[in-house]
Amino acid sequence: MNKLNGYWLRKKNRGELSAGARLYGKSMKPEAQLEEMYEVMQNVGLGEELDPEDMSSLFAEFSNDEKMYPSMMLPERRSLWEQRKRQMEQIQERQKNAKRQLHAQFMMKNPELPLAQELRKTEYGQELLAEIAMTQPRQLETGTGQNIVDEQERDSVEMEEVEQFETKPFIVPGMEAPFSLLATERDENGRIIQKALALAPKAIMREYEYDNGGRLSKVLCEKSVIEQYQYGKCGERLTSETRHTKPQLLKYNSRLQLIEAGNVKYSYDNQGRMIEKNELGKITRYSYLESGPLHEVILSDGRRVEYTSDPAGRRISKSINGKTVEKYLWQDLTTLVAVTDAEGLRPKVFTYDEEGDPVAMTYEGKTFYFATDQVGSIFMVADERGNEVKRIIYDSFGNLLFDSNDKFDTCVGFSAGLTDQDTGLIHFGYREYDPAIGRFITPDPIGFAGGDVDVYGFCLDDPINFVDRTGLAGESEKNEKDDQTKANTRSKLAGTDRDYKEKNRKKNIKKKGKENSEEDDSYSVKELRAYHGNETLEVYSEDGPRDTYKYTSGRPGETDQTIKNKGPMPSGEYEADPKEISEVEGLSYLKRRFKGDWGHGRVPLHPSNRTKTHGRDGFFLHGGDTKGSAGCIDVGNKDRALFKNLRKTKNKIKVIVH
Repeated sequence: MNKLNGYWLRKKNRGELSAGARLYGKSMKPEAQLEEMYEVMQNVGLGEELDPEDMSSLFAEFSNDEKMYPSMMLPERRSLWEQRKRQMEQIQERQKNAKRQLHAQFMMKNPELPLAQELRKTEYGQELLAEIAMTQPRQLETGTGQNIVDEQERDSVEMEEVEQFETKPFIVPGMEAPFSLLATERDENGRIIQKALALAPKAIMREYEYDNGGRLSKVLCEKSVIEQYQYGKCGERLTSETRHTKPQLLKYNSRLQLIEAGNVKYSYDNQGRMIEKNELGKITRYSYLESGPLHEVILSDGRRVEYTSDPAGRRISKSINGKTVEKYLWQDLTTLVAVTDAEGLRPKVFTYDEEGDPVAMTYEGKTFYFATDQVGSIFMVADERGNEVKRIIYDSFGNLLFDSNDKFDTCVGFSAGLTDQDTGLIHFGYREYDPAIGRFITPDPIGFAGGDVDVYGFCLDDPINFVDRTGLAGESEKNEKDDQTKANTRSKLAGTDRDYKEKNRKKNIKKKGKENSEEDDSYSVKELRAYHGNETLEVYSEDGPRDTYKYTSGRPGETDQTIKNKGPMPSGEYEADPKEISEVEGLSYLKRRFKGDWGHGRVPLHPSNRTKTHGRDGFFLHGGDTKGSAGCIDVGNKDRALFKNLRKTKNKIKVIVH
């Protein structure tokens, strides 16, 4: 029984069916069969809507003459009549929508029923699935109770306020300066709209646009479109065009299986698993274990790639033409601990952060450090001194665009998945992902019960904001206890330790100069006092001392105030004008943050006539990610609250440097 906000579908008994349905039911169109065999029911009680068969009670207070000639009513009665009419139309519209949603739910939750299978092939069924694809939440949970998660919420327990602009430095232990940075800007829905990767000599900048369904539609670099995608009613990709590939048209069968992408054709077995890829006569074949995992790939050049898996479904080895080339050790389904050679020697051992992103790899006695983007894709590798070893650039769906050192293999790459350089596939938990088409090559093991119309789709076609480390997609956990079939499927697929919590994807974005909370705790600043001795900045309002900040002034270890661009800011009195606070938006902001020399803003500090500047000038109060400054007052990356208060101040602020 499928329930939906007080409505549900009830299967009729045979005696309730019409004579035509009993005699010719199987020859009727699928949508007609559904109408005949299932009835939309509704709870009717206190506060509930009227029974659809008894809406006449809405007009019970009107006489028959009034019902026949409503235009002859007095104004007061006519107004009441129109009100009742609108109420009836609203109820009818809700009932109509509920019916369509229940029919869609019927197809999604009963994929094994012949009627549901036939209904999916009809125009009516396709319309319903398209509606679901457009309205389903942009965050789903995997069949193991895990989310296809927003990259900001992986493994988090509490929803934290997310900055509109963020920078993440990557630092080798024991070193002060980061070897790279990741910077992002988000829109009001928490989606990343701009991203920058710090790679010398020039940062790589990307801008992102999304369609009305939340799917990635465009990627821009320096205002030029470098990736573009269009989607169908059910969210399936119809066209793709990138700077590195020709425009591509994609075609599907009635099961939403990709059968053609440009010059490449695909075939599937009766379980929906891809078994052949034909690229202008160059054929690659795939075969699987009965339990599900990919077992063998026969490449177009004749090489045979074979995998073995443990009872939990985790890949444990890879061989080529019968010779083992790699072995794998896992902590759980998605955390790769080590990769070794055929003898189990020369291990590459991986370390991860709390979000499950790879941060380092130890190999042959040396440790290498990773810079990763918002979904865990490695874009730079540094040695123990912070020197660049290699850089890797992917497009949005994981196609490799550039690798500066392809002989140095990190094994994990796009979205922290295990990359197979021979097949081009990326291993995510239970399934294999093909970045060339942006899809998994097998359907979701829990089928349409997973909650996504496209059971081959990857991250709801938004790989910028979501990750899918297990290769599964499903409904929220609260519904699973009522679905024994799904619960049984889950028990077979258990084996992962990460518990991705279900959360609302829309973020509480904190914008510059604005405060989300109803209570505004900002205040006007009257005076600032900086003490070089303990590097403490005291903030005073009209009511007295309010806050303190740790700061740096001058290069680390330098104490001579007379040295320009190195020594601490000269002691004395200064003045700051809040009107002179500088701040920039968008990519200009991200570029500035890469330099690390100021954060969310900066304001000039004008020395008084009594202050001895030793011929120096260009004094500022600012934040930043790099320790030390060229003689300014640098409050580090905790500067947002300070500048919020400075912006609220209307008068000039006295600054005393001790």
